[in-house]
Amino acid sequence: MRDSYKIGLIGAGNLAWHLAPALENIGHRISLVYNRSRKNAYEIIERLYHAEYKKNLDFSEDQVDLVIIAVSDQIISRIAAEIVLPDNCQLIHTSGCQPLHILEPSAASHAGILYPLQTFTKGVKIDFRDIPVFLESSSQEGLKQLIQLTHGLSKNILETNSQHRSVLHLSAVISTNFSNHLFTLAKRLLDQQDIDFNLLQPIAQTMIMKIFTIGPESGQTGPAIRNDFDTMDHHMELLDHEEDLMELYALMSKQIIKSAKSRDKG
Repeated sequence: MRDSYKIGLIGAGNLAWHLAPALENIGHRISLVYNRSRKNAYEIIERLYHAEYKKNLDFSEDQVDLVIIAVSDQIISRIAAEIVLPDNCQLIHTSGCQPLHILEPSAASHAGILYPLQTFTKGVKIDFRDIPVFLESSSQEGLKQLIQLTHGLSKNILETNSQHRSVLHLSAVISTNFSNHLFTLAKRLLDQQDIDFNLLQPIAQTMIMKIFTIGPESGQTGPAIRNDFDTMDHHMELLDHEEDLMELYALMSKQIIKSAKSRDKG
């Protein structure tokens, strides 16, 4: 198994901030970092050993084995169309929902995907070893290279296809991004009454523990699952000044009741 790869990195956002040093920590070298903002690129470079700033997308004369695109989804196709790569260099993107064929305009020797199933924020410590990482490549040789690249990065490296990865990404958005927004709405309600948001921490932690211990269906609680319409009506009265949140409360309650009835019939 190959010990080390020289890597070009495109992007300087949340994922790049975490992924670049994680790859160096397992023996690889980030040689070049390209980003439209030089300032943001140097935020990444300062976290690395010997990386240099790359001014353009022409890597043809650079000694890199792989180039990793870690940018927002809507930019990947443009980069694939503009990038110039050296021979036998694999081009990789890190998106959860973009397909493999989006990299075809690059004419890369091999095209691949390295998708870590996690939410990333600069400055928030994350251990990559606990993150599921999903791999896909256009060739067996490219897949072998990806497996070698990620060896030691995570305890859970999995090969998948674009369809399954898209469903994983969708599930992550529903379960985490949507949940985070619900917490944002809950915090707004508490802030209006000068109530400490941190009081929700124990119940939130218990909820997460139950979800992955007994399953989300078995762990569902609350007035909707009990058909407690008096409590739900009271909650709706409390939300009479929050029309959007009232609508969301009604929709979610209706969905919980419907799901419970479907399980009972089953």
